[in-house]
Amino acid sequence: MNPTITTAFYQPNNNTDFTDDDTDRPGEDTNNDPAPKPVPPTMHVRDATPDPITPAGPSQATPIQALGPITQLVLVSRGQTTASQQASASTQQISIQAADVNLADMNGQTRLMLAAQDGDLPTVQALLSNGADVNTADKNGWTALMYAAKKGDPATVQALLGVSGIGIDAKKTNGDTALYMAALNGNYDVVKALIGHGADVNVANNNGWTPLMCAAEKGHLTIVQALLGVSGIGIDAKKTNGDTALIVAALNGNYDVVKALINKGADVNVADNDGWTPLMCAAQNGHLTTVQALLSAPGIDIDAKNPDEDTALIVAADNGKDDVVKALIKEGADVNVANDNDWTPLMFAAAKGQLTTVQALLSAPGIDIDANKTYGDTALIVAAANGKDDVVNALIEKGADVNAADINNETPLMCAAEKGHLTTVLALLGAPGIDIDAEKPIGATALSVAAANGKDDVVKALID
Repeated sequence: MNPTITTAFYQPNNNTDFTDDDTDRPGEDTNNDPAPKPVPPTMHVRDATPDPITPAGPSQATPIQALGPITQLVLVSRGQTTASQQASASTQQISIQAADVNLADMNGQTRLMLAAQDGDLPTVQALLSNGADVNTADKNGWTALMYAAKKGDPATVQALLGVSGIGIDAKKTNGDTALYMAALNGNYDVVKALIGHGADVNVANNNGWTPLMCAAEKGHLTIVQALLGVSGIGIDAKKTNGDTALIVAALNGNYDVVKALINKGADVNVADNDGWTPLMCAAQNGHLTTVQALLSAPGIDIDAKNPDEDTALIVAADNGKDDVVKALIKEGADVNVANDNDWTPLMFAAAKGQLTTVQALLSAPGIDIDANKTYGDTALIVAAANGKDDVVNALIEKGADVNAADINNETPLMCAAEKGHLTTVLALLGAPGIDIDAEKPIGATALSVAAANGKDDVVKALID
């Protein structure tokens, strides 16, 4: 008997209309050179925006249009028609030969793909029994197995995996595999099924993302654990930008995943292409528990530097992450470390006016409150130049040198006067030992620079 498939046509299904985007996370900008003195330095930020990785799929349909759930599928012998089939003519059924089960729409999608996409197991089984090709791919490289893996239906996945010769590691045009899609979408049972059938756990897409990285970034702990349990897993594999599973987990504050990776021996000091370590990434975003997990890891380099010579403490201070600053100080981070522009954590926090961060740093044993940059700027000078009154007062109370001068002999008072920061000027004038008439080499004083820049309120305060 030569069977015929009778089926109602698919209709568009907006709930499963996917768009394909294999664009990697935008490039991280870690150019952290501080701006000129009157302007706070650029914040140290490594982009944490998740990759917009959404699967491809059907778009608006045309006549062959297999673009929605199969509403009816009946296997009959050629030439036979049942009463129920005659009654269902209004559903626009058609009869096609079994040889036509692999017909595709304008997007290259077959009935098997769309049934798998909808988790329609009976239809999948019927199509398979009539010779549907499990390895056919649509125009974006999606196979039925990939659609089922994303959907997260273990029964449909198992049915497809039961077909001899299935391409379990087939790739989309952007390099994603079925295992990648299952890991990305948190489909644990599907991940286990694919692993059980020998899927390659280390295969990477065009941007270098592996299933482990996807699960780590999304915080899918059980999937991470399942992948880590596979012999030969590339725990320290890198993306094209140098990220590892531990880096993306730390960047997103996925504490449990970070712990699992550390326990399995992930390199805690690994750096991406821009020199950022997991500790720096976690510190930047204020992920305290993740920072603590990393600090407890054997061999952690707490003062590791990126090419700009920034450390975890510098990026935490620059971003005002007080709890992280305290945790790093407690574990012995160098509080006087300077980057390639000689900016210290205290200077960054002072320039931004981050009072509580400044206070945390000032309480650290051995803090050098008057450390100066290449051009002679101190924390008090940059705070005064930016009008950060609370920080100026905190630094004065801790004994900062109020008459310290940069290489141009500009003092904190001159900097504040030039910019017209009246309350900052008043705070400095109240400091013991302030030299109100300190001069630059050209003879300029705080009063003359205030007058030259039309800062009348400051001129009056200095005269009075």
